[in-house]
Amino acid sequence: MLTRIEIDGFKSFEDQAINLTPFTLIVGSNAAGKSNLFDAIQLLSLLATSDVAGAMKEMRGEPLELFRQTPGLHAQRIRLAAEVLVDPIVRD
Repeated sequence: MLTRIEIDGFKSFEDQAINLTPFTLIVGSNAAGKSNLFDAIQLLSLLATSDVAGAMKEMRGEPLELFRQTPGLHAQRIRLAAEVLVDPIVRD
């Protein structure tokens, strides 16, 4: 279970950390970044099974559009971190 995600330089996110509980609601006005949060989670998921180039190709939009852009500033990197709870007994 994903318990925390940290995002910096990805789409609309700049140095954000979000704690997640077993029942978390994501609500907000239009253009608040809800879809971008789910895109960040999707990117983390893709990176677990693919290289960076392959994961970026699977995302919505062009790869350069994934980097945070503001007037006069274009992020040079994306930083993602996640904390997860893993069942100690792994079943294959």
